[in-house]
Amino acid sequence: MRRVWLPIMAMCTVLLVGCATTPSLDAETERESAGIHFQLGVEHLRRNQYGKAETNLRRSLALDDRSADTHTAMGVLYQQTSRPDDAEKSFRRALTLSPDNPAVQNNLGVFLCERDQRDEGEQLLLKAARSARYVTPEAAWTNAAVCIRPLAADRAEGYLRQALSVNPLFPDALLQMASISLSQQEYLRGRGFLSRYESLGPPLPESLLMRSRIERALGDVQAARKYEQQLLTTFPESPEAEQAARE
Repeated sequence: MRRVWLPIMAMCTVLLVGCATTPSLDAETERESAGIHFQLGVEHLRRNQYGKAETNLRRSLALDDRSADTHTAMGVLYQQTSRPDDAEKSFRRALTLSPDNPAVQNNLGVFLCERDQRDEGEQLLLKAARSARYVTPEAAWTNAAVCIRPLAADRAEGYLRQALSVNPLFPDALLQMASISLSQQEYLRGRGFLSRYESLGPPLPESLLMRSRIERALGDVQAARKYEQQLLTTFPESPEAEQAARE
């Protein structure tokens, strides 16, 4: 499921060289410093530099403990470094500080769904998806679909259609619709969704395996073998390649 990466505000430079500044109160200076450490922490988090990310995010919180964005970033960091209890505390702290923030709702919703707390996760994701403040509601609709699909495939498909009504070329939603179509043996429909997905960029192991299965089910053995070979050549170490080799 897709998390929301928090926006990194434009910095003059890391060391503030060349920035135009004016004298400010200590509290304002602390907030500015907290913002800089937050920006650095998120950038390190993007690069999977977890030690540097944690150092900067902790410094940011030491200066401003009421930043929902920083608590959310800490939650993502904890989640990616296998500290789920700390992650949940950080996400919930962010939600307490900013209960109507769709980015916070999305990230906590994704976390809860991945921990099989699907009812609460779904509701948070739907709040994010329906928020007029959310820049990418299609991501939250798709996350809600992935969350609830094991329990209610029909509802999941409805959420995916909502995502595609917002953004008809949202790759994650197209891939999920193709997967649902394959599971329902609606192979032509699945081929259509995958064709739209493939027009947007390079394939993933998941999309290549689905495409080979769909083409084989439709009787086009040559096309199926072409996609299988592409999967084995491009992603030889992937679980999907292992599955294709066994099939």
